[in-house]
Amino acid sequence: MNASLVHVRSDGRQREIPLNHPVTLVGRRTDCQLRIPISSVSRRHCELRMADGGLYLRDLGSSNGTFVNGHRLQGEAELTPGDLLSIGSLVFVVRLDGHPRAIDASDAAKRGKPAQAPGAAPSAIQSGFGAPSAGDSSIDFDFDLDDDDEEQPSL
Repeated sequence: MNASLVHVRSDGRQREIPLNHPVTLVGRRTDCQLRIPISSVSRRHCELRMADGGLYLRDLGSSNGTFVNGHRLQGEAELTPGDLLSIGSLVFVVRLDGHPRAIDASDAAKRGKPAQAPGAAPSAIQSGFGAPSAGDSSIDFDFDLDDDDEEQPSL
């Protein structure tokens, strides 16, 4: 399977990030394969795992949660092409085997933000899979977030 995340921005820009390892750890720590150095992302936020012909997402107890199509993830869920993944203030579109081919980045960025009423608990996506696999930490990917809405921490 060929899997990637397409980082989308409200100004229409997008950037494709290939997932080249069976397990991709996402977070602020330098040992994460997908490093997102912003305060709304936990040190070890979530992991993406390719197994049995699918792509699975698991939240790792992050402070602010991981969202799929606007719903807070509980446990692990299988992702499908075009799913919107929100990690911190960032929104990604899931691309599997080249689908979706075209992405309206501006629209996806707006739709991918979790929408909640003040004080309301987000709805949850539930599932139950086995323990997470050990990841390959040989790749470090840092985002260029200079113009995102969230203030950047000093690194």
